[in-house]
Amino acid sequence: MAFTEVYVVSDVLETAADGDVKAAEAKLNTTFPTGYAEYVTTLGRGTYSGYVRIYLPDQILSEHREVQTRWKEHYFWEPGDTGMDQQRVLEAIILGDTTAGDELIFHPQHPDAIYVLPREEETIYQAGAKLEAAIDWLCHSGTLTEPLGFDYFEPWKDRAEIKLDASGQQTLEEIRELIQGLKLHDHIEENEDDGMLKVFAKDFGGLLVGFIDPDTGSQITIYYDRDKHTAALTTLVDTLKAAGFEERTG
Repeated sequence: MAFTEVYVVSDVLETAADGDVKAAEAKLNTTFPTGYAEYVTTLGRGTYSGYVRIYLPDQILSEHREVQTRWKEHYFWEPGDTGMDQQRVLEAIILGDTTAGDELIFHPQHPDAIYVLPREEETIYQAGAKLEAAIDWLCHSGTLTEPLGFDYFEPWKDRAEIKLDASGQQTLEEIRELIQGLKLHDHIEENEDDGMLKVFAKDFGGLLVGFIDPDTGSQITIYYDRDKHTAALTTLVDTLKAAGFEERTG
């Protein structure tokens, strides 16, 4: 999926300019992998599908030497069939990471290949030749995490959140149907195995993430644009409170 086609939770983006990308390439004496410039100028700083975080040029420039030092001090990976031995890894440039701590890298002499240094495994993976392919591998191959469903991007700029808790009784199906009845969503995703519910609502730049368990209790967090506390958001919160949720303070 092209980055221009990804569902974007909020229109409040923090992107890089083409000049930022080129300036970073000049300082690093390399070019970024294909797709990187499109990603950071189209989507920018944020999280892809709740899992992947691609660094903007300023973060790469400010952190890559420190990251290389950390790799050297705590090196434990094996190249597998990638050809990325320790020397080549220590020459590599970090491109991003995952919420689980896995890191995306590329070698400055060969930016046409993106690799992953897993946090919990010793074998290095080659994720793809282009950033789009590498992100698709991370999100959908099932290698480092269970395959993810809906492709979306959530920016980090000017975000706020509302946290709600319930002691129990509500089921995932009941909460999903309750929210569906409000007709404020663009997309709903659920995973019955872990009781997870995600609701996307562009009206307020909204992403609701819920973990619903009728036995042990439920938690819902609504992320939204700080300046979009709209009537739809108020209705959503009031509806959840009427269903037994209480807003968490502090």
